[in-house]
Amino acid sequence: MDQFLEAHVRRATHGDIASLVTLGLTIQELHSQALPTVFVEPDEEAFASFFRDALESDDHVLVVDNGKELLGYLLAAHVARGTTSFKHASSLLYIHHIVVAPKARREQLGARLMKGTDARLGDRFSHAATAVL
Repeated sequence: MDQFLEAHVRRATHGDIASLVTLGLTIQELHSQALPTVFVEPDEEAFASFFRDALESDDHVLVVDNGKELLGYLLAAHVARGTTSFKHASSLLYIHHIVVAPKARREQLGARLMKGTDARLGDRFSHAATAVL
């Protein structure tokens, strides 16, 4: 669809918080239903506070939008690990969330977010790893 072809990846801003919250609540609802002993019920105010803090911290929040609306986001954090008896020091990017709006799924927007992460941050990290919960 044309609306998705025009979508681009950029860093999130404070103007995106309401949309980030809406998208974040959808994934939190799925998590809390699937694993209620691990994940708390979604809370709009808590999510707004969380995203405000994330935007002001060293966390990385990228969004994909089509110029009219936010279609997805990726939240990641830098994890630095020092040298141990077993491993050399490393610098990792840990992806906490990757969310695409239901109407925009299957349009490769998640892949664009991942590529956007690589393009903006990839050279700063020594290792990449993937895990799915």
